[in-house]
Amino acid sequence: MIPKTLNEAVAAMEEHRGEALLYAGGTYVHEQRERGALLKIKAIVDLEGLGLDTIENGGDSIKAGAMVTLNKVIGSDAFRAAGFEALVQAAYATGPDQIKNAATLGGAVACWVPVIDIVPVLMSLRAKAVVQVARESRTIEVGDLLNGPEKTLLGKTALISGFLLPRPAPGSRSQFKKFRRSASDWAVVNASASIRSDGAGRCVDAKLVVGARADGYFSLPRTEQFLIGKQIDGKALAAVPGIVSTELTLTDHFTASADYKRSLCGFLLRDAIAGAAKIDVSQARDAKGVDRHG
Repeated sequence: MIPKTLNEAVAAMEEHRGEALLYAGGTYVHEQRERGALLKIKAIVDLEGLGLDTIENGGDSIKAGAMVTLNKVIGSDAFRAAGFEALVQAAYATGPDQIKNAATLGGAVACWVPVIDIVPVLMSLRAKAVVQVARESRTIEVGDLLNGPEKTLLGKTALISGFLLPRPAPGSRSQFKKFRRSASDWAVVNASASIRSDGAGRCVDAKLVVGARADGYFSLPRTEQFLIGKQIDGKALAAVPGIVSTELTLTDHFTASADYKRSLCGFLLRDAIAGAAKIDVSQARDAKGVDRHG
């Protein structure tokens, strides 16, 4: 099915409730087919003709359509502004060009396979999804949409039409990091840090998110509060992994144990914070001068 409007697309989802599949870039669809997960699908709703592949740069937010590909993110002038560094980094880190040319922002959030690189970045940038429900449009924080691996709160008759990304305030920077077992593998863990500093170099705002294979994505309010009001230096960076470990409850997975993933999350987030603050991570030492660089 090739709808011409969002309402037609939603109507198609309602008609085939639970038996329709939204088709965006197709990268996840092919994986589902290999797993035999499409046996009950009776209709494919192709979103390509709905004009959801634009990036609008104006006002307090940048609006990116759900069909914007990762390569379009990389090439967009709108996302070259300070504060959006992590978004471009995560897009670069997501597979070869064949994937980046097809994978879309909407598909990344809607399928929510832990751990897709772009999702924690959207969360750390406080992005909101524009969701079409019946004949209404609603905005929902990206993190609030997620409801467990491969589950969202979209239901079976709603779709994401785009995203609103607040324009970063002056003094904002962000950074993305990931760990994977091979160049072609999903990330085992990833981390995105968005921070804002004042003229004296003190952190005045922070949004920190990590993702862990088989577990999902986690905001870290305790670590954020630790950073706010502090100069981000070696001493502050050295404390980050320990604080992160107290905020995460993870599960064992064949790629890594829960303890190992928790440790990786802490050190990756520390490195992301250091990158966002333009601090050499080798400065992260404890009081005895022991190098904490992982």
